[in-house]
Amino acid sequence: MLQLLLNVISSVILVSSSYALENLGTFGKTYPILEEDILEKIKREAIIPRFSSDYFEGILRRSLYVDYHVPNALRDRIREKKVVYTVPIDIVIDGKVIARKGERIDVLKRVKIPVTYIVVKDYQLPAFVDYAEKDNVTYLVVQGNIYELEKKYPGLRIYAAVPKVLKVLGIERVPSIVYQSGDRLIIIEKAWLGESAK
Repeated sequence: MLQLLLNVISSVILVSSSYALENLGTFGKTYPILEEDILEKIKREAIIPRFSSDYFEGILRRSLYVDYHVPNALRDRIREKKVVYTVPIDIVIDGKVIARKGERIDVLKRVKIPVTYIVVKDYQLPAFVDYAEKDNVTYLVVQGNIYELEKKYPGLRIYAAVPKVLKVLGIERVPSIVYQSGDRLIIIEKAWLGESAK
């Protein structure tokens, strides 16, 4: 009896899991579609906007403005910082655990930073332009318009600073010069007592 019940259940499952489509025909009166095809109407009536290059340049200029409210350095100061990463979960590659959860990795013992970072506000950058001639420099701007700076200094690598990078580099005040020495970052804050903005 149990076997018969199982056979019936499995048959019902097999039949219900398969289906077929069948045209059941048309029943009742049908009417023609009176409305216009919406896609055809959109194609016919859509107005392609015409924007000037000034319009796009204005959007670009506004979108490339940054302001992270990093205070100016009031005195010269040199600090050192170790960059230590705590692994949040086990990292497994090809079945092999390469780092355990909670393990602390001294990043700068394993990674070399090949550039010197100069972290500035837009009006501070001119005072540090000649550093690019002496060293492999990347400028990180915490306040100002990246677009305008790139136009003014086309030969320099200028990027918008982001909060996570500022935290890793240990930026507290600007202008700051950051480079790697052994397993540490050296952060040199330069006093900025000149003009605060243009």
